[in-house]
Amino acid sequence: MRRSPMLALISLEDRSTPAAINFALTTATSILTLGGTVNGAAITQQGTGSLSTTYSGTVSTDVDFSSNTVEFLASGSAMKANNSGTWAPAVGGGTAFSAGSAPANYGGTVSVSGLPTRVAARGLVGVFSSTPLSLTGGPAFSFPSAQTLTLSAGTVDYNNFLLQGTTPLADQGGANSAGPATFTDLGNGNYSISLPSDATINDNSSGFDLILTISGTLNGTATLPVVDLNGAAAGFESNFTHTAGAAASKIAPAASITRSTPANLQSMTVTLAASPDGASESLAVDLTGTGLSTTGYNSLTGQLMITGTGTLAAYQSALQKVTYANSDANGTAGPRPVTVTVSDASNASLSRTANGTVSLPAVAATVTGVQVNDGSDQRSRVTSVSVTFDSIVTLPGTPAAAFQLVRNSDNAPVNLNASVNNSGSGTLVTLDFTGGPLDFGSLSDGTYTLTVLAAQVNGGNFDGNGDLTPGDNYTLVGNATNKLFRLFGDINGDGTVDGSTDFAQFGAVFGTSVAGSPFDFDANGVIDGSTDFAQLGARFGLTI
Repeated sequence: MRRSPMLALISLEDRSTPAAINFALTTATSILTLGGTVNGAAITQQGTGSLSTTYSGTVSTDVDFSSNTVEFLASGSAMKANNSGTWAPAVGGGTAFSAGSAPANYGGTVSVSGLPTRVAARGLVGVFSSTPLSLTGGPAFSFPSAQTLTLSAGTVDYNNFLLQGTTPLADQGGANSAGPATFTDLGNGNYSISLPSDATINDNSSGFDLILTISGTLNGTATLPVVDLNGAAAGFESNFTHTAGAAASKIAPAASITRSTPANLQSMTVTLAASPDGASESLAVDLTGTGLSTTGYNSLTGQLMITGTGTLAAYQSALQKVTYANSDANGTAGPRPVTVTVSDASNASLSRTANGTVSLPAVAATVTGVQVNDGSDQRSRVTSVSVTFDSIVTLPGTPAAAFQLVRNSDNAPVNLNASVNNSGSGTLVTLDFTGGPLDFGSLSDGTYTLTVLAAQVNGGNFDGNGDLTPGDNYTLVGNATNKLFRLFGDINGDGTVDGSTDFAQFGAVFGTSVAGSPFDFDANGVIDGSTDFAQLGARFGLTI
């Protein structure tokens, strides 16, 4: 017998969001009729309805809901022709006068060389395969019936008084040329498919051309378990946050798992789609009381597999306890999508995503520097104090409330005004003075203590004393070394009013008008003798 070449199976696309849906054929309405010719003579019914039979089994598809395509998978499909009667052709030891042992799915007659010949097809198992086909419309989608029908098993038997034998049909196939098919989303994880068929298979047996046509309609239904990571809230996906280095976070504590016809599940796959911190990241689950089992998180695949025959409630309980953790407190901040699917004996749910976000623990802010005036050495007039933080910080509505400045000699507080600059990498706060121990806008003579109140900075996440524990004030007690003091006439900030430097520089500007001069005690714009020189003389030889 001459055989036609085996049809090549279509390779599957590598798509990120497909759903493999196995449709169980509805036997009562999945009917295909066999027709064709032998040596040009038409095959007719052996008996009423003998060329039509129902089909059972499964049609497997790959549906991509993001791009609205459906692809038929030969792997997983098995459309089996049901035996339509008890008549068996003369095969397996039979003769023209003695029937064989195997009943036929289809039975027909044909005139071959003038002789009445019985023709029967038996044991037919077919599969559909295709490239991705576009789904149009919705929720009842249409798509072209452009699949290839290939017989994975089956024979054609024939016999007359002179000729008898069997022709294998496995691996024979033909293109489907029927009209549009339909794929319907019935909701709640239920789907149906209606697939018209009109395929022609060509072969040759004992020198006779054999043409078989298979036409009709296959109908199937599928029920998928439904994963809703958001529970009663809108949508199917959830969101979770995790602080690196902190305790594990549940990915979907309100999740639900349903199936329109309740049935046990067999497995759940939870996949961490991105883990830039490697082994520091993991998934875990508490299976107490569920009867399910797991081998734990596989860091190579990013998967946590949960298996065992279990109720919807058992798997839902497990899903609500799945956690994500990142043990690296200095890890990588950013998104961490976690996908979830569950499977029953026939189908897997659509993949749902728990959209995780990893943040790094907030580092307590600290003070990196205190500057008096503009940073110059002079302490003859002190009109501002600036505080720099190591990061951008939050301050109260009245920023000055986060600071205290008091004179050490009598604990007299200075009334403060604060201006905030966040243009750099850290917050810069400049304090000027509105009341308290002041001389014409400058601090009065003396050392001062500056306090930054932890409770008023970053909501308390402020490490003022540098012990790596937030919640401490920053305190700077003024002295000659750190130069948080004021002494009129001290032009070089050494804490002393002397003749060699301070008096010498005062003399150089005496009697002049110098706006903003540190020797202008009363800030009147003139360096005079009645006020400025008198104040300087009163402090000659003093040390702070």
